[in-house]
Amino acid sequence: MIALVFLTIVIRLFYLTVINHKNFSKQEIFSLNENKKRVNIVDRNNIIIATDIKTKTLYLNKKLLDNEQFVAKSLSEILKLDYKSFYSKITNENIKSNYILVKKHVMPDEENKIKQLPIAAIVFEDDLLRFYPHNNLFSHVVGYTDIDENGIIGIEEYYDNYLKDINNNPLKLTLDIKIQEAVRDELLVAYEKYKVNFIVGIVMDIKTGNVLAMVTLPDFNPNNLNDIKNTFNHATYGNYELGSVFKIFTFANALEEKLINLNSTFNVSNDFIYKDFIIKDSPGIKNRQKITTKEAFALSSNVATIQIAQKIGIDRQLKFFENIGLLERINTDIKQTVLPLQPRRWKEINLMTISYGYGLAVSPLHVISAANAIVNDGELITPRFSYNFEFQKKSQVISKETSDLMKKLFKITVEKGTAKLANVNGFNVGGKTGTARKISKNEYKQGEYVSSFLGVFPVEDPKFSIFVVADRPHNANKNLYVTGANIAEIVKNIILKTILFTDFKSIGY
Repeated sequence: MIALVFLTIVIRLFYLTVINHKNFSKQEIFSLNENKKRVNIVDRNNIIIATDIKTKTLYLNKKLLDNEQFVAKSLSEILKLDYKSFYSKITNENIKSNYILVKKHVMPDEENKIKQLPIAAIVFEDDLLRFYPHNNLFSHVVGYTDIDENGIIGIEEYYDNYLKDINNNPLKLTLDIKIQEAVRDELLVAYEKYKVNFIVGIVMDIKTGNVLAMVTLPDFNPNNLNDIKNTFNHATYGNYELGSVFKIFTFANALEEKLINLNSTFNVSNDFIYKDFIIKDSPGIKNRQKITTKEAFALSSNVATIQIAQKIGIDRQLKFFENIGLLERINTDIKQTVLPLQPRRWKEINLMTISYGYGLAVSPLHVISAANAIVNDGELITPRFSYNFEFQKKSQVISKETSDLMKKLFKITVEKGTAKLANVNGFNVGGKTGTARKISKNEYKQGEYVSSFLGVFPVEDPKFSIFVVADRPHNANKNLYVTGANIAEIVKNIILKTILFTDFKSIGY
């Protein structure tokens, strides 16, 4: 009996390896060698952000498959597969292929365990896996690839064809890993401290339009394809009414049209009433009779801003917003950008509310891009995330004279106004705070705000801008909402942390 069993095995092996060997030809069965290695993505300092690593794809040869229960149990435990569905798959007689795909991208430790199993049907084939060595750090900007290495969202999607051509050089981004880390670290602290719904941080090189860092929290780990969530990029794809940061554009418009100067005065002793709408200032402003343009901007007066908007008028306001890109989608090298939400027809009430940040919803990237132009001697530059971006545009939206006046207003706001917490000795930070009520079901909610701060430095000739936006931030101890004045402190911390880890001279500081 032993001899008979042995003879049967020998005959079976002879049949499989000699007579029927053509059925197991790799060239005939597999096409995995056609996999193309995807081009690396690197930051501005050539640090790898995305690369390919070698893995294995596991198949089972149906002709050699035996003892399916043992096979299903053993592989399910190692690969963390569902036993019932996997067993059903390998015992399905309707599968015509001789090879059953078990799992793509088997890791080395899993491979070693599987190779020790007494399963003759196991077949491994070389494979490639897209790997992101910094996990969550660049998730929303870089994006990720699917199991077949097709780009999904972000840079991976926009430059998909470029990255699939192995003959191309590594794709070099404008992002700086050290600045990105500094931004994310501070946002993580604020995310927990203020219990926000989401928080965004963007750092840009004002002179070039280069995005040096962009972080949205919550984020995700692109290495874990089985648990990809939180992919919505609030920095580029979300529209929000952002409140008083819009006063940047109202004041710049009026100064450009010479409707006001820095010493113009405004009566702010009473609330502004328009039909059924009552627009208020903070108590510290309302107790004063008159304030100047400088004070109105630094203390963020809604009443004074409305008076300025009335001088501008609807036509000039609409044209100005068009010129600085706040009414159109941003054409940059990330496809996840959004068309702003504006009134179908601008009425007088829209003129007034938009002047201080209500009634026009835009993305944070819209605001920082437009604000950069205001302090960049009036030159608007399309933001970009890679040096390969071919469609960057430049246009003059205000005069250098107006830009210089706005820089003074930015500086006063940090020195004496609502953004004192952003002050960094020796760095001459300027900026503007914003605190806007959240709208829900056509009603602005009490105690729910989008709070933000846009900072630039050095303010006399700004080279870098930082914009942080927090959705529904609250002080956990007092259960009070957090304003743009508090967000200014986050920007200060980002600047300080960036100073410690970044050589600003290498990027023009």
